[in-house]
Amino acid sequence: MKYQAAVAAILIGVAGPAWATEYLQNGSFETGDVSGWSLTDPLGLTFVQPSGFAGIAAEEGKFYVQAGPPSSFAGALSQTFADTAGQKLNLSGWAIGDATTPGGLGDVSYFFDGVLLGSPDLSSGTWTLSTFQVAATGSDTFEIQYSNDNSFNGLDNFSVVGAGGAVPELSTWGLSLLGFAGLGLLVRSGRRSAGGSFA
Repeated sequence: MKYQAAVAAILIGVAGPAWATEYLQNGSFETGDVSGWSLTDPLGLTFVQPSGFAGIAAEEGKFYVQAGPPSSFAGALSQTFADTAGQKLNLSGWAIGDATTPGGLGDVSYFFDGVLLGSPDLSSGTWTLSTFQVAATGSDTFEIQYSNDNSFNGLDNFSVVGAGGAVPELSTWGLSLLGFAGLGLLVRSGRRSAGGSFA
């Protein structure tokens, strides 16, 4: 039984992190700014604000992005990152529109390597989650494009993580082999001890 527990501990400890890599930096803007992101906003109407500013509580943590450039000067936040080609990636993020101002919902769209993934329906006036699954190419770009002619949008809590079933990195295979070799030695020494007790 103790050997089964050892195997489980080795597999969880070694395999877990390889399948849960977060590729985005500062996805929830908890640095209080847009560090890690490339920002395009000709009018400078994109700000990181503390939770509660303009009556909007951050979806997660203490900060969120308040985005308000009009459609003729649409803004964008993007990140490019290295990943494993062929790996499945789970993308997610939250957006909110201003349902209290006429025409204040604005537009938010998500792109992966320049391809439109989708645009959330913000008519509820509450934080709306969008999720997508894509295939990594080895170097990829996630982008959020947004505009609001009459108010501001909120953006928060973005993530790009490797989906389960990805090919483990070489370092993970090495650690796995070391773990199994150690487990083999434990089993072997346990059998010797058991054999000696019957002599």
